[in-house]
Amino acid sequence: MQTIKSILFAAIATLGITSCNYQSQVSGQQPTLQYASVDPQLQSYIGLRYTTTKELKEIEFLGASIFGGGAVKNMQGGYTYVRKGQKNMLWLTGQINVVNQQQPAWKVLDILSFPEYDRLLNNNSYYLGWGGRCRIKNGLSNPDVVAIAVLSKEEWLRDIKQAWKINRETGKFEPYSPNNISCENPNLG
Repeated sequence: MQTIKSILFAAIATLGITSCNYQSQVSGQQPTLQYASVDPQLQSYIGLRYTTTKELKEIEFLGASIFGGGAVKNMQGGYTYVRKGQKNMLWLTGQINVVNQQQPAWKVLDILSFPEYDRLLNNNSYYLGWGGRCRIKNGLSNPDVVAIAVLSKEEWLRDIKQAWKINRETGKFEPYSPNNISCENPNLG
């Protein structure tokens, strides 16, 4: 019985919980945007509620930001960047209530994980731009865009390997074309 429950949970989670993966097709064809499953070990964080990062056991807190002027699923939206072991995660969060004015409570709505980029993110060869640190073709900072960029000596990183944009109505990350995106270089900005 336990095995059946595990299989059902994995199947439902794989179908319903996604991160996004940008992959190119055969050379000469237009790239396609595809969804990829979130690492099953990380799925349990979706729906997690917390008020402080101290509650996040065995997780290294790397940063957070709140969206300026924007709601996600009718909640104040934000990002939380964390690492468990060598696995980096960016959580899309929504403020669910305020315990007091200094201590809002948050719920994890969706997760991006980066298994093919973890080593490069952890050794500072690549950079994860989020929370308004990336801009799109109009040159304006866009807090909805998340991108993995190759670090260089440029002020703005233009070698974007993968990108996502949040859907504020669904509270999910969706694949986004890396074309015309640049991210501020954290080493020069």
